[in-house]
Amino acid sequence: MELDGMTDWIFIISIAICLILTQSRTIQIFSFCVIMWNTLKGQRGKVQIWILLSLIILLIFILNTNNIISNKLFSTFSSIDNFSQYPDDRLAFWHAHLNMFLERPWTGHGLGITETYRIPFYENIGLINFRKPYPAHNTILQIFVDFGIIGAILFSSWVSWIVWYTKTQITSLFLQ
Repeated sequence: MELDGMTDWIFIISIAICLILTQSRTIQIFSFCVIMWNTLKGQRGKVQIWILLSLIILLIFILNTNNIISNKLFSTFSSIDNFSQYPDDRLAFWHAHLNMFLERPWTGHGLGITETYRIPFYENIGLINFRKPYPAHNTILQIFVDFGIIGAILFSSWVSWIVWYTKTQITSLFLQ
């Protein structure tokens, strides 16, 4: 892929803005690395060097100024936004949600569990007045909490069917 048109650059910048707005640091870092790899791979010579230098200067600027990106990045690797006795609050999310699953393993608690509903589960693990009684931050665990084992089996069957159907449709296109 060569980035020679204005449309290509607008597309790349638009994707970068969307990734920043997701506020998921893991997705942002991974996507940034993939985008940069593909961008650098498609360029040669001086253009590749200019892109690398621009990225280094941008990274230095971001890390040395007080902005949303640097604050998020630094908070990822520090305990600044850690409000529990766990090494990472995500472990507290998982612990509370594991207890939710164990309470209703077969049918789950239902879709759309509110923060108010989750608070007693956080209190049961010793997190009274926890500032972040968030959902599980783990898709598989959240499916088990919401739908239980029965719902997870139905959900897995549905996803498997979609994958199988898509595969058969793609295969039939190539066999025509």
